[in-house]
Formats: sequence, C-alpha cells, structure tokens
Amino acid sequence: NMPFGLENQNERGTVKLHEGVIASVVKNATCSENGVIRFAGSSLSDSIAGLLGTKKRGDSAIKIELTDDNATVDVNIIVAYGENIPALALQLQTTIINEVKKIAGITVSQVNVYVHGVEEVIEETIEESEEAE
Repeated sequence: NMPFGLENQNERGTVKLHEGVIASVVKNATCSENGVIRFAGSSLSDSIAGLLGTKKRGDSAIKIELTDDNATVDVNIIVAYGENIPALALQLQTTIINEVKKIAGITVSQVNVYVHGVEEVIEETIEESEEAE
C-alpha cells in the first residue's frame, strides 16, 4: 500500500494523488529527453522487485520526497556517449520541473541528476538495414 503524495480538499470532495503518478510523470519526462539512454539500475529483476514491494525505497532509479505540495526528485540515469552532460542535466532538470508542475500541480524545488555512466548509441542507418534484406 503505497502512500499518497498529495491530498487536496475542495468543496466538491477530495483529490488524492498517488506517489506513483508523480513518478510516472518524472519517468516520461526523463525518457523524452534526447541523450538519456535509460535509467541506471533498471533491469527486469529491479522492476519485478519494485512491483512486489520488496525493493528498498532508496534503490530505485527515481526517488521522490514530498513535503506538502513541494517535491524533491532524484533521477539516476545513463547518458549517450558524446553528450554534454552538464547541459543535458540542466535541460532534464527544467523538463522535470515543468512537467510535474503542469501535470500534477506540484512544485519541484530540486531535481538531483545522478549520471551513473555513458554508453555508445548504436544506430543503424536506413540504407544499411535495406541492404541487409
């Protein structure tokens, strides 16, 4: 039973925002950023452990700490070789802050980007794949 990250009451009722919703927004914002290859430590066994609730909270690729309607976000990523890491991290921070505010209505006060490694992106050109057929 995961905690709800935000509860807002108004004259029509209560709106409860599950912490997983915020994590989904962060995940999508991170994956949409060119230069981010994947999350660090994201493997099938990690995903299964997370679903079963056996994974420790601090071990995940995305960590969110909420206080009232304010959040601190940690993301652990692998980036493409050749990327300007400081520029990519700054852009990712901006994207996450904007997306969480737009979709969840939560102000993100801090986004900590932890780059765990770089990997070469192997891209096959269209001509090469057509020649292989």
